[in-house]
Amino acid sequence: LRSMESLTHMAFVKKIADYVSSIPEDFTANLLCVELPGGYNRCPQIIGRSIPDVFYNDSNYIILGEAKTDGDIDQEHTQRQINDYIDEVRTYNADRIIVLCTSIIGFSRMKNIIVAKKKKEDLNDIKFHIIDCYNKLQIL
Repeated sequence: LRSMESLTHMAFVKKIADYVSSIPEDFTANLLCVELPGGYNRCPQIIGRSIPDVFYNDSNYIILGEAKTDGDIDQEHTQRQINDYIDEVRTYNADRIIVLCTSIIGFSRMKNIIVAKKKKEDLNDIKFHIIDCYNKLQIL
């Protein structure tokens, strides 16, 4: 039986996939890779030690998406994933976007983590889109 957390995670991944499809003006569905069963290309890229939940790349955009349940936000592996994704998107000459989706409860915490990270590091070449399951959005 799938745990509630994994069902929540899958719902967040779907939310990211839907959101990412709205970003490029000329979105190309077959360039979208999503770590969900059914109807999606799976993500072949292993970035650092992780497979992103969502990967999109065309000539204008590189977009990586990661879903985080509340218990996952403050884990060390989440920090490592974000750092790996930063390194990865910087290898592309395109608009660099990292989308992070969490719950309405985790939204502020995730936003604060990215705000603090941007204060400490030079990340102005990357846009972070923080979303929650109810379409709340913050672009940092």
